[in-house]
Amino acid sequence: MDSQFGLAQGFDSYEDEFEKEQITVGIVERTGDETTRHVIEWLEEKRGEKNFIFLHYYDPHFSYDPPEPFASMFKNIPPLNKLPADSGLTPGLLGLYAGEIAFTDHCIGRIIEKLKEVGIYDSSLIIITSDHGESLGEHREQTHGYYIYQSTIKVPLVFILPGGPKAKRINTPVSLIDIPPTVCSLLGIESPNVTQGKDLLPYFNGQSQPYPDRHIYCQSLGPTIYMANSLLGVVNDSYKYIQTTRPELYDIIQDPQELDNLIDSQSNRARIMKDKLQQILESTVRNEAASDATHELDEQTLKRLETLGYLGGSVSEDFSFDQSKEDPKDLIDYHCLNTKLGGLVANKKFDRARRICAELISKRPSFHKPYFDLAKISGQEKKYEEVIKLLEKTLELKPGYTPALEGLVDAYNSLNKLDKAVEQSLKILEIQPGNLKTYFHMASLLYDQGKFAEADKYLTKELESNPSFVEMMLSLTDKLLEKGQIRFAYSNYLKMLEINHESADVLNSLAWFEGTSNINGIRNPQQALDHALKACKLTDFSNYEALDTLAVAYAAVGKFDMAVKTAEKAELLAMEDDNKGFVQRVQGRLDLYKSGRMYIDSGLKQ
Repeated sequence: MDSQFGLAQGFDSYEDEFEKEQITVGIVERTGDETTRHVIEWLEEKRGEKNFIFLHYYDPHFSYDPPEPFASMFKNIPPLNKLPADSGLTPGLLGLYAGEIAFTDHCIGRIIEKLKEVGIYDSSLIIITSDHGESLGEHREQTHGYYIYQSTIKVPLVFILPGGPKAKRINTPVSLIDIPPTVCSLLGIESPNVTQGKDLLPYFNGQSQPYPDRHIYCQSLGPTIYMANSLLGVVNDSYKYIQTTRPELYDIIQDPQELDNLIDSQSNRARIMKDKLQQILESTVRNEAASDATHELDEQTLKRLETLGYLGGSVSEDFSFDQSKEDPKDLIDYHCLNTKLGGLVANKKFDRARRICAELISKRPSFHKPYFDLAKISGQEKKYEEVIKLLEKTLELKPGYTPALEGLVDAYNSLNKLDKAVEQSLKILEIQPGNLKTYFHMASLLYDQGKFAEADKYLTKELESNPSFVEMMLSLTDKLLEKGQIRFAYSNYLKMLEINHESADVLNSLAWFEGTSNINGIRNPQQALDHALKACKLTDFSNYEALDTLAVAYAAVGKFDMAVKTAEKAELLAMEDDNKGFVQRVQGRLDLYKSGRMYIDSGLKQ
């Protein structure tokens, strides 16, 4: 739920900073008690105000580690459903999972108590739901994300209406996409045209079946990373149809665990439901897939998602009914092995991870991903020649695989084979002309080779939309300064200012160049003062580095009394921060100002 994915838009306050971090399988998790405390404090602060709260609990995810007394509460419960004898489920896991859910229930209960205490429970619309369940060994799946059986896609959906009807259970399947139109209906808001869900208000008003013959779509494209078929399904009141290599049909009322495939005995029903699925795909899913915008993710984020099991290769958005591909059911054991890798690599258990990679290769030698995973392990061990061999094998099996090309860039860079790194970067840009990260990487590699003018063409305005532009440009500019390329560095700062007029770091750096350099075309004392003043305003005149630059600028225009006063304030703030090195440097400049002399940075001379 990190705000980097755009989830914070529309909120006045979005709290995703963790105070107490709990590490599980390489993932940083915030526990339910901390989340609950944040909400309770917020409700107290907003007493008497209208509000909207979106609250997310992560606790019932693997690995299951509830606090006491919940950890012991369900210690010895048997599986609720029949599991395969070789499901591989760890003893006691079900009890811990149940404990996590009980703990989350407890946390939600505390929120409801607070709503009552502040007097808004009776006037609140409350919705409780989940994004998925866990298989826990059913159909041999350990967690979620691979199959679309009931164990993972059937979730709670609870509405508590302001002054609403008495509690009632609705057994007709509905969907999470029904939440937006229902909320709009309950609050008297016009529902957006793009909404595909149904308004559930008729159910609350007593209608038993307001939407007869409704079929709800479900999918998993996860198996496509193994070049297998996707799983595309529809569910109605009583049956679920799954389209894949060997199609499936289940009576979810009589057979909730979906153990008895009725595809042959009820072929006519299967054909009708297949037609419904085809209609849904043609009217909605394919159009959306074609128009979806991609979201560039940094390497650290990709690693986090892969550790969670959400990424592990290239998912193919193929919604065709191609029955020539492998059936996902035949690859479940392979998938379970593959999903173990993310956590092992994240926790640096490389020996075990290598053994799993070797087993995966022995089972499917033509599948690229285990070679790629081995390359990542070798990279963490700084065995770059080995990385290159493994990535070349990856690309032999999956030509044009961008993550492998990016890995080669890093490996060649680490071995100082810069020409080779540039060569791989150009291949990436051929495949992905809009790959912003590679533009920056190219510029960095060319800087390292001293090809400054050539690097400049990769830092074009095409990159303005990248939120990391300024941060990455600052890093590149540091390289230029290390190589004494003052004019190129100054030019970069000007580019950054064009894109972000309100960056205190950029304004401060420009002011320093303009006030302390003696280079023609860069030195500009009055502009230095303008930029330094703006940087100080943006930092409330409380940043000692910005104040130091402002003092330099005052001295550059001959206002030595203001330079002394400003430098003394910078000195005081740096002393409070116990930055002794900075204090010493400011004191040296103070002596200059007191004697009526300006400061020239020796590193920025002609």
